[in-house]
Order: sequence, then C-alpha cells, then structure tokens
Amino acid sequence: MAPGEKGHMIPQSGVTRTGLAALCVLKSCCRHPDIPNSHEPTSQIMLIARQLSLFQALLIATFSALAIIKLTDTAFMQRLEWMSYDWRMQRISDQILPPQDIAVVLVDDVSLQYMAPLVGRWPWPRSVFADLVDFISLGEPRAIIFDMLFSEEQRHSSTDEGPAHDRRLIEATGDAANVFHAMQLMVDVDEESNTPYSLRPLPEALSQRFGLPPSVLNTLTARPNNNYLIPIDGLYQAATGLGVVSVNPDADGVLRRNRLLPQYDHKLFPALSIAPLLGHGQETALRLENGRLLHRDRPVPLDEDGHFLFYQYRKFNSFSASGLLESIKAMRSGEVEKMLVDPSDFAGKYVFIGASAIGLHDLKQTPLGKQIPGVDMHASILGNMLEQRFLTPPNRLETFVTITLLSLAAAFGIMFSRRFWLQSLVPLSLGGLYLGWSLLEFQLGRVVELSAPLSVLALCSFTGFSLLLFTEGREKRKIRRMFSRYVSPAALSVMVDQHSNYADVGAGRNETVSILFSDIRGFTTLSENAAAQQIVQMLNHYFEVMTQVIHDRHGTIDKFIGDAIMAVWGAPIASETQADDAVTAALDMLAKVDEVNAWLAERELSPIAIGVGIDTGEVVLGSIGSEQKADFTVIGDSVNLASRLEGLTKAYGCPLLISESTYQSLVRPIPCRVVDLVRVKGKHNSIRVYEPLAADSPLVQYIDDYNTAFEAYLRRDWQQALARLEPLPDEPLKTLYLHRCRAYQAQDPGPDWDGIHTMTSK
Repeated sequence: MAPGEKGHMIPQSGVTRTGLAALCVLKSCCRHPDIPNSHEPTSQIMLIARQLSLFQALLIATFSALAIIKLTDTAFMQRLEWMSYDWRMQRISDQILPPQDIAVVLVDDVSLQYMAPLVGRWPWPRSVFADLVDFISLGEPRAIIFDMLFSEEQRHSSTDEGPAHDRRLIEATGDAANVFHAMQLMVDVDEESNTPYSLRPLPEALSQRFGLPPSVLNTLTARPNNNYLIPIDGLYQAATGLGVVSVNPDADGVLRRNRLLPQYDHKLFPALSIAPLLGHGQETALRLENGRLLHRDRPVPLDEDGHFLFYQYRKFNSFSASGLLESIKAMRSGEVEKMLVDPSDFAGKYVFIGASAIGLHDLKQTPLGKQIPGVDMHASILGNMLEQRFLTPPNRLETFVTITLLSLAAAFGIMFSRRFWLQSLVPLSLGGLYLGWSLLEFQLGRVVELSAPLSVLALCSFTGFSLLLFTEGREKRKIRRMFSRYVSPAALSVMVDQHSNYADVGAGRNETVSILFSDIRGFTTLSENAAAQQIVQMLNHYFEVMTQVIHDRHGTIDKFIGDAIMAVWGAPIASETQADDAVTAALDMLAKVDEVNAWLAERELSPIAIGVGIDTGEVVLGSIGSEQKADFTVIGDSVNLASRLEGLTKAYGCPLLISESTYQSLVRPIPCRVVDLVRVKGKHNSIRVYEPLAADSPLVQYIDDYNTAFEAYLRRDWQQALARLEPLPDEPLKTLYLHRCRAYQAQDPGPDWDGIHTMTSK
C-alpha cells in the first residue's frame, strides 16, 4: 500500500557527520583561532566570524584605497585616465553637433593641387590670403581667424614682390576690421644646461594693446615663456586681435586641453580660440574678474594647471580653400553663377582659416583621431564658449572619497557574500554603475576620474579573492581531501561551496532525519571460517558497493561499525523526500547483495545476506566526544529504533523493515506490507512495522491480502486471517502468522491481548 501524495523537495546531496565536524574544526582553527572548541555557542561562533569578516573587509578596503591613491599621480595611472577620457569623448561625440555660427576654411591637399599651377608650391603669396579675407568679408562674418603664423616677411625666389604681398594682406586685414591673427609663445632652453634663456621682450605697442593684466590664472605655469613668434610688422597693428596658437598636448601627444590665457612677461594673452570673445573695442563676452575667467557672467572651469578641457566636435561646417579661390575667380570674371561658394555662407559666423593638408604638418592627435586639423581644436574651444558647453575638471578630493567608498563597498560585498557569483557580481556591478554614471556626468559637462575608482575595484577584487583563496580556499581543499572518500561528489560540492552555512552545527541542533542500519547476517560465523585477509578484502568490497548505493540516493555514511553501516538522510540539507531516498537506497542495497555474492563466489567465499532497518524521527546532531576525540554524529531514540528494526529482520524473515513514522513520511508510492505491531526492548509504546517491497517482487500482488489478514489478526478473527494467508505463497512471514493464528485458535490469548508483540531481545 502506498501513502498519500505529499509535496517534496529533491535534495541535492547528503553530508557525513564526520565531514561536518571537520568543517567546524577547520573553520575554528583557520578563521577563529580564539575559539576553544566546537562546542562553543552558535551565537558566539557567528559573532566572531562576522567580526573577523568585518576586520578583513576593512583591511582590504584600506589597503586598496591607499595603494590606488598613492598611484593616482603615476604616469601609468594618468595614461589610463587619459584613455578613459578619450573613450568617453568618442562615445558622445556623435551626439554633440558644432555650433552653426562657426565655419572652417581649410587649405587641404586639393587646394595645394589647385594653386600649384597658378602660384607654385606652398607657401602661397600673402595676397592669396588677402583675397580670401576680402571674399569672406563680403558675407559680413563676425570674425575671421587665422590659424597660420605670418611671422616673417614674404620672400620670393624669382621676384621682389614679397613686400607687396605682405602689404596686400595688411590692407585686407585692416579693411575687414574683424581679422584675428596668430602668435606663438614658447619656452627656449639651453640644451646643455636645460635652463631657460633670458626673456625676449615683446614690442611695447603689442603688449599694451593685446596683453591683459596678470591674474592667478597663469601662476601655475611650470616655465615662463621667454620667446615668441608674432605677425610681421604692420600686420599685428592692422589686426583686430591676436591669439596664441601654442598647443599643450598631454604626455601621450594627445590634445585634450589648452591654456586659454598663457603668460608672457607679466601679461596674459588670449588663446586664438577665445581672442574674438575679448572684444578689443567690441562688446566683451569674455572677461577676467577677481582671478576668474567669466563668459557671459558664467565661470569658465579650468583644471588645477589652468587648462581648459574642451569638447572635441567631430565635424565642422568646412570649406576647401580651393572652392573659395575658384569662386573668387568666377566673381572677378563676372560668372557669378559658377561660384562654388557664396560669401553669404559666412554671414554672422566665426570663420577659421587653417590647414589640413598632410604636407603642411598641422594635423594633431585628439581623442577623436590622429589626423585632426589643428584648427579644429581652436574652433572646438570657441564653440564650447559660444554654447557654454563646459567640462568641469575632476576634483581630486571627490576622487579620493569615491575611491574610499567604492573600496569599502567592494570589500564588504566580497567578504560578506556567501556565494562566488555574488562575490563577483558586487565589484562588477559597482564598476558598471560607476562607468555608466561617469559617462552620464561627462555628457552633462562634468569629468569624474574613472581609472582610479575602477582600479580600486579591481585591486579590491584581487585582494579579496586572494584572501579567500588562501583562507576559505584552504579550508575547502582540506575538506575535499579528507572527505572525498566518505561523501558523494554532489554532497562534497555542497559542503565545500556552502560551508559557511554549516558553521553553527558544531554546537548541536535538532534535526528530523531518516536513519538506516544494515548488518551482515552471520558475519561472526563467516569470519571464523575465512582468513583475516579475506575478511578485510570482502568487507572493503562490500562497503564500497553499498557506499556507492547510499551516495547515489543522496545519503550520508555516518559510520561503519564492524560489518554494520549507519547512514543518514535529511541533514544537514533538509529534504521532504528523505524517507523515500532511504527506503529506495535500502531496496537497492538488497539488490546489490547478489552482485556482492557473485564477487565472493569467484573467490570461493561464502555468500552473505543483510538485514536493514530504517526509522524517521528527531535526533540531536552535533559534535560528540571529548577534547581528545570527538565525532560528528546523530543521537536519539530514532537511532536506537533503527538499530532495533534491523535486528527484527531476523525474527520476521524480512530483509528490510521500516517504522511507522518512516512509512507515513513516504512521498512516492513505494509498495509496503504491514509486518507487525511491536514493542521493542526498552520502549513502552508500540509501533507498526512495515516491509517495503521492490516493484518487481512477486509478493507485491499479495499486499492487500497480507494487510487484510493482519487486520483480521488484530480483531482476533483467526479464521479469516487464516483464510487470507493460506492461499499465499510460502515465505517466512506467512509461516509466522499461520503459527500464531493456529496457536491462538487452540488457546485464547486472554482479554488483555492487544495484538502488540513485545520483543525481549535487541
């Protein structure tokens, strides 16, 4: 008969009590050196474990944070930060369009080819640039800005027309009244002594007209500029303004920032990009006030070195100089319809004139690429100013605070997470969130340092996992070495991977388990007729076969007692199918006896038979023993009852007996027949005993007859019991009940008979 169906949870494995004991001892020795023994209260063990994990987390976080803070200013870390800056710039560059009021005229390779038959090789006569100024001025631009140095008077190899060309450019510059020319400030040093040369004074008129009063903005210049290149005499006087074109690439050669107001001889001079905003007689959008650079009353953020971080626009509204020159030619010939460019295209715009031809050596490396025209940097900075699209540089104090917080979060996440995937997920999640946040901040105009915070997460992870590898990993390796022979691989994996879940079992706790006892019948006689070596060989083979069966059914070998086996299901991994697994394992063990006997026959050894008893009930699970010797095991009435049931198998001739509690705990339909109502020795209460049967047993079809006969037997209906039993196949249990019923027919058991059979021996 099968019990009613119940919900169940399939256990993943079983674990030996000896294994659990060693786990707690190892945890005590390796991680809790102050714990005297495994009997200490659970709360104290867990408290010390948490305190140790807290100390380890703080140690990891402190070490990682201090190490990364120390490395922040190193060249390696700075290079990583630049790479992360470039990555962010590339991610958002397509989303940021340049202002429509900026145009760029480029002397490109096409322009050089176009002009070669007309004026020869580069450099072009200055009158060509005068023509460009005149043409662009027709459209009434806001400013014309040259990213070219005209620092020397024009020389011509075959004619003496150089001064005329210079005068032509000077006149065009003066007539336009909105042309800004380039100047360069530099530091010249003595190569032998590596010391700067003496200051070369600027022309007083130039300094007075274009220089700004000194400010704190320039005080961080490492070496004061001591030399310069300025436009030729007459040209800077005709210009509306001058702008410095000196660039400040970082150590890796990439242009990411530029000094807006470099210093020369106690004066500040504007970079070419912002020179048009200073006015010089016009309305001033950019001004200095109280040591700050303001654009339309909004502070312009500068880094600690006085540099301006700029958004690099990917593509400007660009014109080839050849197109303008061809349009000038068409306009002069009266063929206006053939003009490629209309001067009105420059109306109200800031027009930069620069070079992009490879041979002119003005291609720079920026976050967006290696072949970017240098004029694009100046145009980008001006565009940032016009749109007030500013990048606020990183704040070092905020970076240090971020490093500290991330290191604490990562360390605590690693040390207090119980599973590896959670331990890995914590730093990965923190890194991903911080990366996304930094990109969002970049889009909003704020640069946060990325390399150092991500590096501290990496260092925390490496340090934390290294610590776990050499502490908990060492414990896991010891457990695996010690108990791989005693527990199933599945059980061992659970024990190793989740060992912290079992840290409290050392103090003892109550568990409901199913306990199996098995014993070899007549082993004493068998051992007397065989050599000691044969007995050991036989037992080793028998135990190996039976241990595999128990492991396959998710059981745990508690101990071997001579020729007996004690196994447990249901602890420490709870399972609602523990009774089913124990009974199924017992049936498999009985089936495996034939295999063992075949092995014994090959060695001319006597065959064996076994008896198995199973009970399900509450036991005490804990470390039992002395200071010198202690075992992890289960104790309680259920252990004793399982042992008694194994002994009863001899009396009833049934190789497997289970208690009523085990029968009622079954979830799956396992065929069982009732055996008796017994009171075992040392117990007052009776229990109903059942015999589970294999599905292919010939007795399965007679289960209802046996159970009906037993119920008639309890009612003292001896005749009905005999009627049910006599047609059944002959076997020990039938013979036993035929004898009882006939004896009670012959002599009534009396009014006190309750059907309970009291066992007088174990």
